[in-house]
Amino acid sequence: MRMIVRLIQRLVERKVRVSVDYLGRLGEVSFPGFLKLLLSLPLASHRAKSDPTLLHAARIVATQQEDCASCLQMVTNVALDEGMEPQTIRAVLNRDDRYMSDAVALVVKFTEGVLARNGSEEELRQSVISG
Repeated sequence: MRMIVRLIQRLVERKVRVSVDYLGRLGEVSFPGFLKLLLSLPLASHRAKSDPTLLHAARIVATQQEDCASCLQMVTNVALDEGMEPQTIRAVLNRDDRYMSDAVALVVKFTEGVLARNGSEEELRQSVISG
């Protein structure tokens, strides 16, 4: 099992270009937990018909809120790999509306509202849904 855990860890690290030592530790402590985490990962990439740039903008904002530098680098790398423009990523990271499309700015504001848990996202919800 340890070989499987290390192999998967290396594959993930190669894809996201960030250390994911926590996967190895989880695999050592709880192999069933490790498998459950792996099985949940496809849910995180599901987006149906959503614009990938909008999804990545929301992920970047949410990850910044959690203040995990390696996590933020990981979601930024994935966003780049999936075609999000570097200028848009910088704009989201810096909250610079001048370099965001209207749709990206809306998603950023909506995500910030959701994370604030103060109801400020409610006025934006219908605009996000109608896209």
